[in-house]
Amino acid sequence: MRCLGRLLLLFGFAVAVVIVVALVAVNGSKDKGSDAPAGGVRPAPYQVARDDDVSIAGRSRYNVDIVMDPTETDAAVQAGLADAVRDGFSRHPNASVIVVFAHSDQSLVNTGADVGRAFASTDGGGLGGSNSGLLGPDAEGIIQVEIHSMSNDAVQSMTKL
Repeated sequence: MRCLGRLLLLFGFAVAVVIVVALVAVNGSKDKGSDAPAGGVRPAPYQVARDDDVSIAGRSRYNVDIVMDPTETDAAVQAGLADAVRDGFSRHPNASVIVVFAHSDQSLVNTGADVGRAFASTDGGGLGGSNSGLLGPDAEGIIQVEIHSMSNDAVQSMTKL
């Protein structure tokens, strides 16, 4: 009887391990921007269209063009842009600056960001090294986001990197 109890306990543990492995596999295969953060806003999904090294004077900077659906809510677009900045730093861990330009269609890459833009720096130097940002002075570790909402109003926000 005692042996049967141990066998059932071992079986239960094995089932739990299989469930955890399956959950990790499912969560690891989601599209960019599909996870809802703790705040409850699901970032708008996006695709990276271009990721260019535009470093100058010993300062590592990357411009990233993404394509996303502009009909997403303002909050989802903001969250998607912030995610794209974070994703840029994960791809380029030595970068000082990541700038993201969001476009509504692949054909609009190189024509200006019609959905929005975002940036963050890890050194507090802003976009060009002089502490300038999209929304005012740069604060190290803060993502500055500006979107062009469907109501044609610019919507601005800042969030932690």
